[in-house]
Amino acid sequence: MRSFIILAASLAFLSAPTQLVAQAPVTGQNVTVVNHAYGAFRQEKPKRWTEIGAQGGRFAFVEEKRDATSVTLYDASRKYRIILDLKQRQILLDSTGYELKPLYVITGVSAGQAAAPAAAAPSGGRTLDAKKQSAQIAYSVSQKSPLLPAASRTAISQDFNGAPLAGKPAVHSVTATAVSCRARNQKPEGTAATCNITYNQGAAASLTGEDATDLFVALGKAGVQDDGSAGHMTRAITDLFCTVDDKMAQESPGNDLRGFSCKFTTE
Repeated sequence: MRSFIILAASLAFLSAPTQLVAQAPVTGQNVTVVNHAYGAFRQEKPKRWTEIGAQGGRFAFVEEKRDATSVTLYDASRKYRIILDLKQRQILLDSTGYELKPLYVITGVSAGQAAAPAAAAPSGGRTLDAKKQSAQIAYSVSQKSPLLPAASRTAISQDFNGAPLAGKPAVHSVTATAVSCRARNQKPEGTAATCNITYNQGAAASLTGEDATDLFVALGKAGVQDDGSAGHMTRAITDLFCTVDDKMAQESPGNDLRGFSCKFTTE
């Protein structure tokens, strides 16, 4: 009986008029997935891409621009600029700011709506509970720190994003004399957030957009109280000291992110 039903369905399909649906070509303006032999670049949401390696490593990129034949991405933690060149079927890398070099050959592309982000998920893709927000704080503050060597910033990014470590494991220290984030007092949490970070030796940096939202939300989940005024909320800490243990972080399974520890003072 089962075989008969399958056969009948097949005959009905053959006898029905064939309707072909034209699909729009994949261009630089609509591409959302670019595959290569060792993984893929995938657009997770507007302006946010992730490079996914064949072994599961992940790197976060921000989309800088698009045109008819290419997409330009940037990884601030490593200062890597990537061009997905659909016309030449090449993925190009600029790691110096001066020269583009072929990195991979494009093996396939596709277009479609970018996947919706998980609620309250940090840009690195790990969903952290309240006890793990120190990881988001350490990551956000480290990536803008002029006092950390580039290799340390890269290692911390790899630890946080679940990517394989490029160098030897180490323990990194992340410090800031003050961190202050301000957002509108409305939903969703962290609307129009901006953050100012003051490091030792008078160095300073600022965060906007999703980077600021991630840090603002993390401070709240870590127990920092809101100071509200004129339709805005401020979350501020001082004397931040964090450590990041590469070995512990790299051995963390899934979202059980370990190796990040932070201490700070609230007013």
